[in-house]
Amino acid sequence: MKLHVLASGSAGNCALLEAGGTRLLVDAGLSGAEIERRLAAVGAGAGDLAGILITHEHADHVRGAGILARRHRLPVYLTRGTHAAERRHLGELPFVRHVEPGREFELGGVGVRPFSTPHTRQGGGLADPVAYCFFAGGAKAGYATDLGHPTGLMAQHLSGCRLLVLEFNHDPAMLVGGPYPWPVKQWIKGQGGHLSNEQAARLLERVLHDRLDGLVLAHLSETNNTPELARAAAREALVRFRLHERVELRVASPDATVTIALRR
Repeated sequence: MKLHVLASGSAGNCALLEAGGTRLLVDAGLSGAEIERRLAAVGAGAGDLAGILITHEHADHVRGAGILARRHRLPVYLTRGTHAAERRHLGELPFVRHVEPGREFELGGVGVRPFSTPHTRQGGGLADPVAYCFFAGGAKAGYATDLGHPTGLMAQHLSGCRLLVLEFNHDPAMLVGGPYPWPVKQWIKGQGGHLSNEQAARLLERVLHDRLDGLVLAHLSETNNTPELARAAAREALVRFRLHERVELRVASPDATVTIALRR
């Protein structure tokens, strides 16, 4: 099992899961052409995908899904609420599969379990946002960004992951002192916004175990965070559990792919 985070941040989010010959795209927040270019860089092609999984309807997660699905006749997996809310970017899809939070399904021999998150849009709720866990060959991986605030449900679903992509969005001091309008700041640090480094580190501590192989810190704000601050917060949690020498710790970015894989 491998997880390639092809892009991560407010400009666009996209990841590729590879397991047992199956390739799944998680979010498609770049242009179709750019996603194809980044897939090719890791030895994959859009035509090889078993499907596209969408977490929620924000444009930085769905922008290229429709064009890829139509161009390569790919099924798109998303909740009914997300599908209804984001037809502008998705357009007409050749194959739609509606998923339900908490209900696991199989895709190309990979178990896929969506679970609910409390993420919202500024000024109102999202239709039905989810994060995902994946199961293949006795191993588990998790992809969880745009989380709102940490919940027990998240910790329950993400426990036992061997590979984990987890949101480390902002540093609270940088956010408060930064250039965003105050209502935006309130939303980001509120119950439906994004996880701070500290919140993410505490959630990480709840799901750490001695078989975690790889961790990617994702969806960092380019304005309100730095890779150094996010990495320091995550490393502190790993050190506390004496896992800092075992776990491969990577920081995702908008412009470069990062990959984590199971250890043999």
